[in-house]
Amino acid sequence: HPHYFFHFLFFFLMIRRPPRSTLFPYTTLFRSQKLASDATVQTSELLQEVGKIGRSITLGIPKEKHHNEKRVALTPHDVKLLSGFGFKIFIEEGAGNQAFFSDNQYSESGAILTPDVKKVFRCDVVTKIAFPDVEELKLFNKGQTLISALDLPHLDLEGLRYLFEKKVNA
Repeated sequence: HPHYFFHFLFFFLMIRRPPRSTLFPYTTLFRSQKLASDATVQTSELLQEVGKIGRSITLGIPKEKHHNEKRVALTPHDVKLLSGFGFKIFIEEGAGNQAFFSDNQYSESGAILTPDVKKVFRCDVVTKIAFPDVEELKLFNKGQTLISALDLPHLDLEGLRYLFEKKVNA
């Protein structure tokens, strides 16, 4: 079912490797690594199901517009993993610069770089860190999926209206 893919993608984007830090006691770090390893095995099994959908699913990663946001939704490592399972990943040029990932790293990992933000927002799934602004929401088409933080204190009604009118899964 294509519907299961979106559950998987949410799971994949929200579960990350534990931070490599010496601040945690060894046993806590060991347990975190064990959990991350188990999650990776489950993720690989789910990714194999994606190949049965019959077409390539496209993911769009736009540049973050918020002035304080320096993160990017997927790292080059994530891109390599997902593109290895048949995903087509479109990344807006410069999207990883603030997180110290170059366009070259993304292209070597299998991403398709584009200066055209509209192409990124035409993907089946668009994933961002910060919730899209109204200009970005206008670029969505009916039935697309958005994976993003829902910043309720700063979310405006006009943005929600665009989501509802275009029936964007968010």
